[in-house]
Amino acid sequence: MGFYLAQAEDALYKVSASDGAVTTLTLYPGVTLDTTRRPRGAVLGRMIAWVHSPNRSLWIDEANHVWPLALSAPTSAPSLAAGGGSGLTGAYRAKVTFLVKDDFGNVLLESDFSPLSSTSAALANSDLTYSNLPVSPDSIVNARRIYRTASGPGTTYFIAFDVEDNVTTTISDGTSDESIALNVAPTDLGPAPSNRIELICVWKDRLWAKIPEYPDYVYFSALRKPYAWPATHSYECGPVGADLYGVTGFIPRRDELGVCRRNVLWKIIGDGPSNFSRIKVVEGVGCMAPDSIVIIRDVGYWLGEDGVYTWGPEGVLCISRDTVHPWFTTDAHFNRATFSQAVAFWNPRDDTYNLLLSAAGSTTLNRWVSYDTRRKIWLGPHLTSVSTPTAAALLEDADDLFLPCLGFADGHIRKLNQSGFSDDGAAIAFDVITKFHSGENPDLTHYWGELSVLTKVESAGTLTITPTVGRLDATAGAAITHTLTTGRERLRRLGVGALCSLRFQQSTNAQGVTIYGYEIPFHELGRR
Repeated sequence: MGFYLAQAEDALYKVSASDGAVTTLTLYPGVTLDTTRRPRGAVLGRMIAWVHSPNRSLWIDEANHVWPLALSAPTSAPSLAAGGGSGLTGAYRAKVTFLVKDDFGNVLLESDFSPLSSTSAALANSDLTYSNLPVSPDSIVNARRIYRTASGPGTTYFIAFDVEDNVTTTISDGTSDESIALNVAPTDLGPAPSNRIELICVWKDRLWAKIPEYPDYVYFSALRKPYAWPATHSYECGPVGADLYGVTGFIPRRDELGVCRRNVLWKIIGDGPSNFSRIKVVEGVGCMAPDSIVIIRDVGYWLGEDGVYTWGPEGVLCISRDTVHPWFTTDAHFNRATFSQAVAFWNPRDDTYNLLLSAAGSTTLNRWVSYDTRRKIWLGPHLTSVSTPTAAALLEDADDLFLPCLGFADGHIRKLNQSGFSDDGAAIAFDVITKFHSGENPDLTHYWGELSVLTKVESAGTLTITPTVGRLDATAGAAITHTLTTGRERLRRLGVGALCSLRFQQSTNAQGVTIYGYEIPFHELGRR
């Protein structure tokens, strides 16, 4: 059974997927969480990378260990000299890395190499003594690895042995060159590109990152080694210096990694550093909000400057332009200045892409809209009034089934798709306003007849329906009550006017409402 992480204020919590039990995690010494930065994570294997909000990027495992994502490398080289034992002849060089091992001796973290030692004096059947071995300031380091050349000294380094502590500074080694010949030093070690990683994702079993210092570049780790970041593992995704934002998001599809800027979409293809390549997909279209990116069945969805876009087998498409274009291009609905803070998630039950936005005049995520990927229609804007959403994620429940959740400013994580209609005893208000119906001729006055409503049959409850008949400036009329136990009910006549709109409301705790449809017969009366 898995777990997920949540940050509230300046603390980090582990939440069990099986029962919701919360465990406060102890941060690594010297690590603080910036409450003004939205945390971001990525899962690689059985561990989670946690970045952006911590001042040093973190790595968390299921045993509640909170480690730095990468270890600082040794800053000094060991000193080499001939020892008093036997076994080696020739001259040698060496370098050292810091290690974190588990109880079974498996390497969990390894730093980059130390500087190279000076060449040792020529040995004549003696052992090799290492002194001034560097000691790591990271308290989790519990071993160091010695790499040395064969006699010569050569230019190829081999794993000689491990020093199983972070204390010893002098040690001797008489292991023959033949014994270490198969243990060639790895070529994919390297330091993390920055203490603070801003954006992160997993693609092709590697971590991919954007850092604040070089926003126009992406960096990637070694294969299944989140602690190893070779210096050659980076790509420019320009144009460099074109804006202050640089890379604004990752779209990790199956065989392509999308790298977004605000007005450009690049992609990286290939299977590894030997054949990775960068290709420009489209110019003039980009991503405004890193946390608006969601992958649904290998199709990427995200918020651009003028709408919501997808990238899949059919290329890059704008899915909002034909129906709700004004939502994203005018100031009537949402605060476009806060688009960069938008958050999105997929609800698999409804198969909807859900986007949290700020209402016009607001700076909090107090509205959300949904795109039904099956019916190709937009729904909303919606309001969640219990608290202000701050984060969204698709998690898993006790049965390992998808469970969309929202994090809120009041410190709660709320599960969606629940069978009941109650927020811990508080009612979840149902409030829907329809469009203005015009009978396809808004310039004519209409007679709007008896309203007929079809709803799901409930065991109790009523639905309040408030009609507005007239022009766009008309005032609401008297409310009508629909009994939810009837399923279908014919109600009163609505009146005379050019247009007609309905508002459906219900705010009784634990009372469900499902509207299947409604019908309003009408007649044209003529032009006034």
